[in-house]
Amino acid sequence: MNKKGLKRQQKAYDLLSSASFADPFSFLGPYLQDETHALRVWMPGADAVAVVLEDGTRMPMVRDQASGFVLESDLDLRFTHYQLAVDWNGTEQLLDDPYQYHGLYAEYEELHTPKEMYHQMGAQFISQERDGKQVEGTRFLVYAPHASAVSIVGNFNAWDGRRNPMQRLDYGIWGIFIPNLPEGTQYKFELKGPDGEGLPHKADPWGFYSEQYPSFSSVTYNHDRYDWQDANWQQRPVTEKRKEALSFYELHAGSWKRNDNGDFLNYRELADELIPYLTDMATPMLN
Repeated sequence: MNKKGLKRQQKAYDLLSSASFADPFSFLGPYLQDETHALRVWMPGADAVAVVLEDGTRMPMVRDQASGFVLESDLDLRFTHYQLAVDWNGTEQLLDDPYQYHGLYAEYEELHTPKEMYHQMGAQFISQERDGKQVEGTRFLVYAPHASAVSIVGNFNAWDGRRNPMQRLDYGIWGIFIPNLPEGTQYKFELKGPDGEGLPHKADPWGFYSEQYPSFSSVTYNHDRYDWQDANWQQRPVTEKRKEALSFYELHAGSWKRNDNGDFLNYRELADELIPYLTDMATPMLN
């Protein structure tokens, strides 16, 4: 690699070290350089990393930087499904490298259709094909047009924003696919502001499930399993909405009411008290 290439490489490592890299797929994962097949992995805190193929073949990676590992191979890993055996202080963890999954975000036009955004944004359970194998996982999409970098953090990566930087996509959207995440995984987004300043971790604005106070972490949830009970409302006669009266009831869920012990109501307890109250007042909208 020439001096210019080494300089670009060092800049990428510096950005990864500060969780400030907006284009991780241009640097991480399998690639071809100077007719050499190679793989680059970024794994802060790891003592060693090995590539594990479907047939069980293990290929140790070479440490390239403090947290960077590289493997050069005759095998073109761009089209081969592989996993990473990561040594964390003597304990091995088998991970599926997120940066081998390119071309996952083609449904841009659907992001502009309100009813489809519900099925696109946030944490969505999907499967991706890799080397003829369907890999289950969670795709995270978040709208943060003014962020200079975004990472997904959670209980699956020690809440470390350096581990899984997200890719800047079109329309101010950031995304990544994390394989093999189970339902119930806790997560948030780590953002850097326009000038690179670190911001507090953010819950998912499209989250379908979240922890209760005081944590407020978003939680992955398969919303396709939810049994909606609004068939009668969906089949109501269609009227001219702009000519109808509109009434909203707005409240702060944490302070609207508490139980006898003074604790906050959870959402189920809140619904048991709030819905009859709104029904009595004939209020159709809740904010």
